[in-house]
Amino acid sequence: MGIAGKFTGIKIDIYAVLPDHIHLILVIPGGHAGPPLPEMMKWYKTQTTNAYIRRVKGGGLPPFQKHLWQRGYYDHILRNDADLTETRQYIRNNPLKWIEDKD
Repeated sequence: MGIAGKFTGIKIDIYAVLPDHIHLILVIPGGHAGPPLPEMMKWYKTQTTNAYIRRVKGGGLPPFQKHLWQRGYYDHILRNDADLTETRQYIRNNPLKWIEDKD
């Protein structure tokens, strides 16, 4: 079950998964009375860490000795259509920038 299936009314607008980070836009309906964002992110990080551990134990992925997730995360409230459009474009283009990055 993904984050949109776990938390009622939450939708994922767009996302990009890169080798060392992810970007996503969560749509949280106005007047949202459900769990706060930190609780949602904690749940997501726990679920993905547990899935990774299962894959490591099953021989599908190599072990990773550090934490999979950094402690915090960056959030930004998209307040208007221009901000939404710009952020969507950034998320779409970010994987291309990763491929071009020589480091």
